[in-house]
Amino acid sequence: MASRNRKLRVLCLHGFRTNTAVMFHQVRGFRLAFGESEGLAEFSYLEGPFVATGPTEDAIQEKFGSTAPFYEWFVVQTEHKSNGTERTRYVGWEHSLTYAMKYVDSHGPFDIVLGFSQGGMIATLLTAHYQASGKPAPFKAVVLVGVVSDPHEGLPTELGSWQEGLKMPAMVVLGETDPFFETGKNILRVYEKPSRRFFLHSEGHKFPSYSRYTALYDEVAHTVRRICQTQTE
Repeated sequence: MASRNRKLRVLCLHGFRTNTAVMFHQVRGFRLAFGESEGLAEFSYLEGPFVATGPTEDAIQEKFGSTAPFYEWFVVQTEHKSNGTERTRYVGWEHSLTYAMKYVDSHGPFDIVLGFSQGGMIATLLTAHYQASGKPAPFKAVVLVGVVSDPHEGLPTELGSWQEGLKMPAMVVLGETDPFFETGKNILRVYEKPSRRFFLHSEGHKFPSYSRYTALYDEVAHTVRRICQTQTE
């Protein structure tokens, strides 16, 4: 039987136009909940492969400007077709997916992939492409915080549609005052219902404040640790 104190390996994927220094600060609540300081978890951080093509948010620049450069995983572009419809493209997602898979394959296995915003989209594409390959993913669960929407590009042809559901335990954390809340909820339908959990907080496009949402962090950590223990027994 797996030890209850087995160290969990967590891979963190940052959001749009930030970097690992920002992500280290943002995941403080999860570092506490998973017991990093007690040796119960090990957090790794991967920066996006593209240097930011535009400015980061003012608040990020003010607090973390000295840690620049900032990075991104892809750039969202909207194409207007002649028939009046629109198509959303994620320019660069193919390179980012290959880059992230190479890192996971060479540095894994991990227990958890934790992604914020764009990083959560990449975590979902990782999950989908490992599932499509027919090989077990080198991680056991994903934690997705502040995801903007379900992916509009990157679906492996082997899966047919996102509605078929990814067979990966997913903890989805969204803020009800996040401007992307309504579209962000669409990420839930990408994962099979029995293996997903939805956690709501009252804040915006951010990780919830640990002081206000300690119970949320603890529940996510407890749920994921139980999943990881079950899969290794």
